[in-house]
Amino acid sequence: MANEWICSRLAKGLGQSECAAWVQAWGSIAAILVAVGVAWWQFYSSRLMARRARREKALVMIDAIGAFLSIYANELRSIDGALDNVDSQAVATFLTKIKPETLFLSVERSIHAIPLHDLPDRGSVSLVVALMNQIRTDRDTLTRLKGFAAEGHLPFISTVLKNHIDALGELGRQHLAAKDRAYRLA
Repeated sequence: MANEWICSRLAKGLGQSECAAWVQAWGSIAAILVAVGVAWWQFYSSRLMARRARREKALVMIDAIGAFLSIYANELRSIDGALDNVDSQAVATFLTKIKPETLFLSVERSIHAIPLHDLPDRGSVSLVVALMNQIRTDRDTLTRLKGFAAEGHLPFISTVLKNHIDALGELGRQHLAAKDRAYRLA
């Protein structure tokens, strides 16, 4: 029925069988074009979804790193607050009671659990590595300060930790830059 209408309107002068062949040929071409279009759209959509998923995963990981950085900075500030005491005996007592090997352990373990190969770029990887190094450095510093306190020396303790806290500001800037890069992944 559609063949007859098309042949009577568009293909004047062709026989019934010739017209049917042309309609079938053009229909086949249209079906192929639609199939290619559908396949292209599925491919494009899947790539777009994969990019969005990669971006969301990167943002979640960068936010987790930021949270660990914040927790770590707060722990370091609380130790600094305890050491920022005018009573040198209280500071010495505090330092001799702390166990540097267990300081920042929960943050360090959490950071070690981040799969570096899943991070979105090398800047994010270097942020995690720098944070792990900062934790080790601060733990070593507190171990040395504990040794000084045990010997009765309390030199510039608060100044040392304030410098370490200031160093965390650079890590915070690196975190913000990593987050910005992760937003631009899509």
